[in-house]
Amino acid sequence: EIDAFIINPLCPILLSLRPMVVPGNSTIFVKIEQQQSEKTQVRITFDAQESFSLEHGDQIEIRRAEHHIDFIRVTNRHHYQNIEEKLRWREK
Repeated sequence: EIDAFIINPLCPILLSLRPMVVPGNSTIFVKIEQQQSEKTQVRITFDAQESFSLEHGDQIEIRRAEHHIDFIRVTNRHHYQNIEEKLRWREK
């Protein structure tokens, strides 16, 4: 077990924007300082579920939730075997 979580930029423009692994007890603050133009839109997504627009001056706090969840594996197959089957990569 690793006491950490990942902050992952989606569709980054720069190659230097990499996923960050931070200690589980960290609190990260992100503030929108300025927008480049009227057409610039800043959005944030949580667990690929909810998406929200952010405006100049908005600040978000990223920290571990108070509740945790245990995951179980219900098959002996590896995750990539499941993907391979669903995408039919082995079929001719």
